[in-house]
Amino acid sequence: MSKEELSKAIGQRLELVRLALDYPTQTAFAAALNREIPMTPQRWNNYVCARDRLTLDVALAMCRRFPVTLDWIFRGDASTLRSDIARKIEELTERRGAAASTRANRNL
Repeated sequence: MSKEELSKAIGQRLELVRLALDYPTQTAFAAALNREIPMTPQRWNNYVCARDRLTLDVALAMCRRFPVTLDWIFRGDASTLRSDIARKIEELTERRGAAASTRANRNL
């Protein structure tokens, strides 16, 4: 996997975490994370959109503030997450897959 692909995958996992933790917007999530480490909505969006690579300092701050793990953030290993968070992420992933499939079928 290239660095660009890895950054995109991490960005997708960051967005799934936000949604699984029921933060309605990236701004709200960045504000909550800002209690641990300086974070603006723009900076957070840069990580989610893979314009910037997520730093270890930010990932560690996420792990202190929220029930997430470095294994999930960087490797996508959901087995290290709390079961309720892992279940929500799985549901979100399934819904996104179904929505993408529906959009693709409409374009046929």
